Amino acid sequence: MSQPKPRIDFRSLGGLTPRREDFPGSGETEYRVHFSEEAHGRMHEHAATTREVELCGVLLGEVCRDGAGNFLRITTVIEGKETNSYGAQVTFIHQAWNHINTVKDRDYPGLRIVGWYHTHPGFGVFLSEMDTFIQENFFNQPFQVAVVIETKQEAEGCFAWKEGKIDPLRRYWAGTREVSLAGGAVEPFSPGRDGEGAGGSAPRGVGVSRGAGRTGGTG
Repeated sequence: MSQPKPRIDFRSLGGLTPRREDFPGSGETEYRVHFSEEAHGRMHEHAATTREVELCGVLLGEVCRDGAGNFLRITTVIEGKETNSYGAQVTFIHQAWNHINTVKDRDYPGLRIVGWYHTHPGFGVFLSEMDTFIQENFFNQPFQVAVVIETKQEAEGCFAWKEGKIDPLRRYWAGTREVSLAGGAVEPFSPGRDGEGAGGSAPRGVGVSRGAGRTGGTG
């Protein structure tokens, strides 16, 4: 009898060895996420360029560990270029991944792709069906997160893997600041829907369809 697949969870990283570092905030039972001031600022600067359509990009950083467990350190971002934006929806396409991989290999060869961010201009903090599809198929490593920035309501949320599900976090840190996050629903992706446009290919260093393909360290 085949064994059930392990559920994706930030506490179980498989063969990945986290870097040993201290976390700047207080103890937490949920996944701890720390942005550098530069990364958080660049993400919000990109988000502020328009409130008419969704924007997106990827988060780069390292998986770390201290006495309280695993945490994520996000040190920079890469803006998504040549993505498909249709008002209330944004998707990564092949050209976008080419741009992301080119910038990462040239400027940040020692960092991992640790998640993605996108904007919701005026319709709340949550993960839509397409957002869930992207997280499940392209950002399905246990340490990878999804950030949603509500550009009109000026709110933000962060979603992480726990026990095979994508759960909203209550807070994360930017520099030394604790940032309270908006909770939000995670809409399940319907298997009957056409996934076309969710991404022509996965980026190097990012999982594909439940962990297949390269999970990469820095590649």
